[in-house]
Amino acid sequence: MRHNKFRVWDTKNKKFLSLSKHKQAVLLTNDGFEVSTGWDSEDFPTFGETAQMESYNEFLEYQKRFIYNQHTTLKDKQGVPIYEGDIVEMETEFDADGDPDVDSVDRLYTGEIILIASQGVCMKKPKFYDRIDEAYKKIKYYKPITAERTKVIGNIYENPELLDT
Repeated sequence: MRHNKFRVWDTKNKKFLSLSKHKQAVLLTNDGFEVSTGWDSEDFPTFGETAQMESYNEFLEYQKRFIYNQHTTLKDKQGVPIYEGDIVEMETEFDADGDPDVDSVDRLYTGEIILIASQGVCMKKPKFYDRIDEAYKKIKYYKPITAERTKVIGNIYENPELLDT
């Protein structure tokens, strides 16, 4: 059985959380809901300073502040795990059909990683530098990645400027 790995982005505190510290338990009390603040050495939830919530809807609103990114099971060419939401660069080479002076063209794609059931691990509408036209271009579709040609350079939460053209 495969275990999925995740990382968690906290939109309120603008940082990634340790998932082992982030697992939560919810306790129903006379006053509403309490969300655990951690786990003890025997893997039981602790309810020290808790977030008191009056209703389940309030708990759901609290959960909206967390974004879960799934691990793709791939590692980049430097051995760094690739997660949804990562920004990667991928080098490719292709034949430049129709141009007798150019045998092949290298491209450097930059894009956000997403998982698509029908296509696998892809970049979402990546940009690339076209050396023939000497300009950045953006693709309007998903580009499957090749892990051994890919390098994680950031993520969409901490480095959104990497996606700017």
